[in-house]
Amino acid sequence: MRTLLVDLLSPQSYQNAVAAHLQQIEQKLREIDAAFREAETNISDASVSARLRLMRDICASGLFDAEFYLDEYADVRDAGVDPFDHYVLTGDSEGRRPNRFFSPSEYRQLNMADVLPGRHALEHYINEGERSGLKASLTFDASAYLVANPAIAAFVDKPLFHYLKLGHAANLIAIITPPEDPLAPEAYRDAIARHLHQIELKLQEIDAALRVSEINVSDTSVSARLRLIRDILVSGLFDAKFYLNEYTDVRDAGVDPLEHYAEFGDSEGRRPNRFFLPSEYRQLNLADLPPGRHALEHYINEGERAGLKASLAFDASAYLTANPAIEAFVDKPLFHYLKLGRAANLDIRSIESFGGQKSANRSGLRIAANLGVKDEVEIIEGTIAHLRNIGVDLIMVCDMSSTDGTAEILEKYRSDDFWILTLTNEALSDRAGKENNWFYRNLEMCKSAPADWVIFLDADEYWIPASGNLKDCEAVAIADVLTVDRFNIPLSPEGPMMPSKLIPSCYDNLHLVTEAIPEFWQHLQEDPNTPWIMGKPEPKIMAKPTKIGGLTVGLHDVIEGTVSLRRVAPCDLFVAHLPLSTRSRFERKLKNITTFFEDEGIDVTAGKGDWRYKEDHTSWHWRRWAALAKEGLLPIEFDRNVFEADLLMKLRQKGIIRPADEIFRKGLDRWRT
Repeated sequence: MRTLLVDLLSPQSYQNAVAAHLQQIEQKLREIDAAFREAETNISDASVSARLRLMRDICASGLFDAEFYLDEYADVRDAGVDPFDHYVLTGDSEGRRPNRFFSPSEYRQLNMADVLPGRHALEHYINEGERSGLKASLTFDASAYLVANPAIAAFVDKPLFHYLKLGHAANLIAIITPPEDPLAPEAYRDAIARHLHQIELKLQEIDAALRVSEINVSDTSVSARLRLIRDILVSGLFDAKFYLNEYTDVRDAGVDPLEHYAEFGDSEGRRPNRFFLPSEYRQLNLADLPPGRHALEHYINEGERAGLKASLAFDASAYLTANPAIEAFVDKPLFHYLKLGRAANLDIRSIESFGGQKSANRSGLRIAANLGVKDEVEIIEGTIAHLRNIGVDLIMVCDMSSTDGTAEILEKYRSDDFWILTLTNEALSDRAGKENNWFYRNLEMCKSAPADWVIFLDADEYWIPASGNLKDCEAVAIADVLTVDRFNIPLSPEGPMMPSKLIPSCYDNLHLVTEAIPEFWQHLQEDPNTPWIMGKPEPKIMAKPTKIGGLTVGLHDVIEGTVSLRRVAPCDLFVAHLPLSTRSRFERKLKNITTFFEDEGIDVTAGKGDWRYKEDHTSWHWRRWAALAKEGLLPIEFDRNVFEADLLMKLRQKGIIRPADEIFRKGLDRWRT
């Protein structure tokens, strides 16, 4: 084997391969040369001479593999035409490969942006590209081939020919892949070329079907559907893996995901990728778009270059502004983000770009807050001040008979725009009648609120709008209910990792656990020592009062009435949750909840009261903590949620904890499941 490899790498082997090739094509070259001499005498038709020169160049290069071409393209084989003639005349322009390692479409994308459209890709490579060190495709780079194999660099003048005839059999390295800089033009060109390489066969199938359909001019709908599928495929904005994972009915049906999306998915509001949402695209940009117009096709052919938003999650103009290094050469921002930007953790927008539709333009919009309180004397005034700062017009407090001084503080604020509803612990009990039931009273209070929107929160939850004002939130213009992400604020030995003022200029000092653990109830049973603050909290809601049919336990969702609700997850708003701040507050809250459990006859250590009881997850974390308190383990539980400086540094380095401004810049969708 060693002797064979050395032989393949020798100058003599290369010379022999060149000589063997020339011998094989000798007769073909004679025929081309004879035809060329005849054509030269007929100067009235220069195109024939040009075509024959092209055929001679390709034939002499040794880069056309007839056997590969016929194996790869069954339609050419079945038509019985000469494969070489077919490639020269139509194959190159159709993106067909003359050999396994040269791709006309990839070569054009990588190297021929400034070359006239009619130029033959392989001819360009033969006469100019190879000696200039251009890549033949994503799978072969002539310069890298010689660098990776220095034993042949001194004598090989046609690297791709050498690789086809000798190097591939010797398993030589054909390409060196350097670390990719997503901000470099080369990375963008490579990404496009990779995409074209991946869709090459599918594209050929569509083009073949399109040519057949266009013969039958009596039915244009087939051609229109094929052109639509082609546009979507070429755009790179359809992610088949995402689509099948997101829509299990399509996966279970076993249908082609691209064809399903083109024909049904778009009109049904299904996402072709994580960052394009047809329903949001229509609502944000296309109020007058005819119902039959395909949203993604509109974005591909008109919307993106016009600067329209793909969804609330992705704004092409904002993406380029946030990443000025790519603005000069990226003409397809969403493609760039999907293929390069997201993996490279590029900002999806700058923090300054939020609030484009300023609250001044929504001066008539009124927002109310439904604020649940129980013994929060340390934080209640800060919560009230924050609600006013973010544009809340009416605060509706539901106080569960606080006894620590909270009630007295609330009374100071009572006014026409600060309501207080005081209920007893019994209001949370099954024993409470309808008129005294906490959920019913909250619902009635919200429905009667003179407001366009109401947010639901506890005193330890801070709503964080990217612009600093809830009225700037883009989603309020297109939705009935907002499902708002919630992140826990980590606790250091010095206290919560949050600034004294929760305003945009301080968002870099508001830290949150973003890489949280989902299904945390199950996780804690397997690893009870995990800090509770690492769990993924349920989202909160912001809803139109007129659309609320009912409220779920914990006020985490709205129950629909007779009308279907438009639900949106905003990308310029989240909730910062402060579950733990001081040991005394934690112990006092546990004392309150333990008293409630005892009054209700709930045994938190056994049966249905046990937090691990799988049929009822209501307030499971409080039942767990109450059980830990009975065992005297509450101090240990609190301490494991206090992160020392070295641990905090590691969590920040790993991206598990991030500042609020980065969450907005990277895009909230990144942390959604």
